[in-house]
Order: sequence, then structure tokens, then C-alpha cells
Amino acid sequence: MPRFDADSVLTKAGLIGLLTLLLLWPLGQVSSLVTEREAVRDQARETIAARVGERQWIAGPVLRIPVQRRRVIIATTATTGTATPASAQPAQAAPASPARAATASAASAPASTAPASTVWEDAEPVYLRSSDLEVRGVLKTQQLRKGLHQIPTYEVTLVLGGRFGAADAASRSIDPAEERLLWQAARVVVPLSALESIRRIERFALDGQALETVGDGFAGSRALAGRAPLDEVQRRRELPFEIGLVVSGSEALKVVPLSSSSKVSLRGNWAHPDFDGAEATASRQVDAAGFAANWTSTRLRWTLPPAWRGEALTTPELLAAGSGVSLFQPLDVYVLNYRAVHYGVLFVAITFLALFAWEHASGGVRLHPVQYLLVGLALAIFFLLLLALSEHIGFDAAYALAATSLVLLIGYYVAGVAASRRMAAGVSAALGIAYGLLYAILASEDHALLLGALTVFTALATLMIATRRFDWRRPATAAAQASGA
Repeated sequence: MPRFDADSVLTKAGLIGLLTLLLLWPLGQVSSLVTEREAVRDQARETIAARVGERQWIAGPVLRIPVQRRRVIIATTATTGTATPASAQPAQAAPASPARAATASAASAPASTAPASTVWEDAEPVYLRSSDLEVRGVLKTQQLRKGLHQIPTYEVTLVLGGRFGAADAASRSIDPAEERLLWQAARVVVPLSALESIRRIERFALDGQALETVGDGFAGSRALAGRAPLDEVQRRRELPFEIGLVVSGSEALKVVPLSSSSKVSLRGNWAHPDFDGAEATASRQVDAAGFAANWTSTRLRWTLPPAWRGEALTTPELLAAGSGVSLFQPLDVYVLNYRAVHYGVLFVAITFLALFAWEHASGGVRLHPVQYLLVGLALAIFFLLLLALSEHIGFDAAYALAATSLVLLIGYYVAGVAASRRMAAGVSAALGIAYGLLYAILASEDHALLLGALTVFTALATLMIATRRFDWRRPATAAAQASGA
């Protein structure tokens, strides 16, 4: 049997380490390709979302009453017949010389004061939040595809019901001596992310009366509004409202309850929801058929007064008070491919280490560094094959096909190099176990780190136990000792 001195062993170990580092380059290229393909996927999603609607949110409603402020204009009429608005004159005249003052006095002597006129100008409106609100939503979801990529979309039927308190509360927000409320121009305002995503308005009513709807704005965002002129009787009592909309969107829906107290209920036929927002769900149910979730809140009772002037909220503040659901995709092929590539160098190192130990333990086969390189390139191409196949047949099937192909290829190659089918079967079985463990790590979101650490520890412990009697200075003797143990 050939014998190898320590120098050749150390040289071979150094070359294998260098090859492992060199293989980081093709693995990095595959990682960059995953990033590029993910960008193409995101572009496809943007195209689909532009057609059906982005992530949607809806808030409110609120009752808006326009306000006007009075401004008095006093004009002066001189002998020449010229009128000058008092508001255009400076409040204080600059000091003048005695001669100029006399001239000004003489010029102003024949002037007479004209009657004052009153102009009403638009001022900040008054907003009233509802005293209670109930929102019910039913999502019908489907996957829309563009090329190789698809995105979860939905059409949601929303029903908003509740009550506004007495609208006369708005009178306490103005100065009655200088301002007035335009009750005939009042509107029920429903802020939402995009008017273009509204498919149907099934009902928009206040106090049992259907309202004419128009586009509007609120807190820097879009809004749907209904004209709601209020008579004196309506101002003094609670006003029930009911709003029914059908809205399309993609990936997520959020509800912002602008109310003293609220109840929100959403359900849909998506099996992987992610509930998020300002409030935790009061109850939830998720199964293969879909989900149902409920939220209750009194948050805005303490942070938003019953009536306020102007834009008291910004869009980010508005969204921060909302809760809703995201249509989560747990098996995103690009996320899984990222994970696979990140664990790739680990399995290259384990494979090389196993071959190195087998080579010197066998005592009869010596692998050339080129043969290590070819095996390493096969391992790197596995991740490229996995990415390409997963875009067409899904990650699970792609992983099974790519891993099987790789194990058979390396087993066949080792059988030729070692001239031993038994040895090739052992190497193939070891690689099969390794790639089975890698799949378990990739598929587990919560325990990936734990499984990865246990895999590394188990692989290293197995190698150490198997070679505990191995004499790296005399591999042939070690092999004899191992066979006699």
C-alpha cells in the first residue's frame, strides 16, 4: 500500500482549503443571480399591482363641516373718487417731516369714510369622528401570473357601519363671533389608499339617505366622500351611517378605525395570513380553507378628540393606527434559494472533508486536486440548477430533482475513480443524507439556525469519531488499525 508522509497530507489539506475558498466565487455568482431574478419577480409584481391595485388601506369615516371666517374691509373715498382697501394700508405710518405732514393733512381733509364690507373666506374645516364603528370585510383571493411569476391578489367586500354623535359638537370648535359652519356643505369622508381600486359602491348612506359620492382628500391622501347637507334637527341627534364598497388590491389590506370604539372583522380564503398592525387580534382562526380574524380597539378615543380643526393627522400617523392582514407566501422560491446558497459553502466543506478522510483512510486511492475541483463545481452547479428549476416546477420538486441528479453524478464519478461500487454507494448515501438535512433546514423558518448548528456538530463529531484512531502520518497503518478495531 502507498504511504504518504506528513508533508503530502498537509499539502493536500492546504489545496483542499484553497479550493473551498475558490468555490465561494461561483456560489457568490449564484447568489447574485438569485438577486437578479428576484428583481425581475418584483417588477412583475409591480405590473400586476398596477392593474389590480397596490396594498390597500381604508379608514374612517369622518364627518367634515366646512368653516368660513369673516373679514371686514374698510374703504376710503378721496375727492378724486379713488377707493383704497383699508387692509392694503400699512398699520403704522413712517415718521414724516412737518412740511410733508401738512401736505398729507391737507390731502386727507376732504376724504370721507365709505361703508365697510364683509367677506367670508374659507377656513380650516371641522372634523367629527364616529362614536362607534364596525367594519366587516370578506376577501376573495387569487394568484395572478405574469411570465414565471405570480402575486396574491384579492377583491374585498367591505361594509362600514356605525354612528356619528350630535354634529352640533362642531360648534364648540369655532369662534361664533367670527366664524360660521356651512351645514349644507357637510360631507361624510372615507379616506382610502386609491380611488381607482374601487370596483363598486354598493351603498353610501347617512341617516338612511343615500348620498351622492365624489372624490376627495384627507390627511394628504385620497378619499371617497358623500355630500350630506344637515338640517337643524339632524345636527342635534346621532346619525347612523352605512357604507358598502368592493375594492381590489394585492398582498395586504389594513383598516384604520377613526372612531371612539371599533370592531373589525376580516375573513378570506387565504391559508397563510399574517396579521399585523397597531392592535393584536382579539380572536383568529386559520386553516387550509382560509382565515377569520377580529380586532377591537379604543385607541383613538384617547389620542383623537371627538372634533378637531384642520389636518390633525398625517398619512403615516393614520396608517400607524391601523390593523389588517397580509397575504403571506411562506415558500417563496427566492428566499429558499438564498438560504440554500448561504448553506452551500458548508456542504462543500463537509463533502471535501469526507472525501479527504476517506482518501487517506482507504490507503489505496489518492484523489487529485482536479478531482476535488470537479466535485466542488458539481456542488456549485446544484444551486444554479435548483434556482432554474424552482421557477418552473416549484421549490420542492426542483430540490428533489437537482439533489437526486447531483448524488447520482458524484456517486458515478467516485465509482469510476475508486473502482468500487461499494465505496460509491457509501458516498452517495452520505450525500443523500446531507442534502436531506439541508432541505429540512431550508423548509424550517423557526428552527433553521438550530438545525444548521446541529447538522454541523453532528457531521464534525461523526468524522472525529470515525478517524479517532487514524494516524495521519501513516495512513496505511491507520487503515489497518481501523479494520482490526
